[in-house]
Amino acid sequence: MAEPAPPSGGLAAVLERLAALERERISLGEVADALRDRGFGLLFVVLALPNAIPGPALPGLSILTGLPLLFVALELALGKKEPELPRWIRRRSMTRAGFGRLVERMRPTLDRLERVIRPRYRNLTRRKAERLLGVFTALVALSLVFSLPTGNLLLGIGATALGLGLMERDGGAILVGVAVGTLGIAWNALLFWLGSEAFDWAWALLGW
Repeated sequence: MAEPAPPSGGLAAVLERLAALERERISLGEVADALRDRGFGLLFVVLALPNAIPGPALPGLSILTGLPLLFVALELALGKKEPELPRWIRRRSMTRAGFGRLVERMRPTLDRLERVIRPRYRNLTRRKAERLLGVFTALVALSLVFSLPTGNLLLGIGATALGLGLMERDGGAILVGVAVGTLGIAWNALLFWLGSEAFDWAWALLGW
């Protein structure tokens, strides 16, 4: 019997099949159903990777992906064995054409990641560690929801690395995800602070 395809390759194939469906819109519920047996890691990747790809993002993408990511991360933090999306998240959708473009952009990245991800430092993927990673990913997702322009890239990369680490039991990827995710949170905090300072400066300049 042939060995099953690696998770990241399998993910790309599943997403491409969804993009080929003859319907107007693809919902997050359909994506979750297609990946149900693959666990939290794959959902992290699906929801975070679109934000990790440089270039113009779809309007509202960080909110569309960040809210479900926040919910899924909290489920992991609470110790659930399998992600369960509520109906209001499952109904969130995008056009089939938009979903297809997203999958097309994600495929080369998934193919490259598949070559370097492998099991290592497995203590970082034990059950208690996974719950802590759920808490951290929830903070990343919350920052993603409120991210400013350019603020979603590091957050997306960090959460994607965390998802791949969980999926492949790769503690090295998890360490990268925590480091980059922390930088992403710090970068967004800096952007908010600079924006606040600029507003105060303009307010004082105008004498208001």
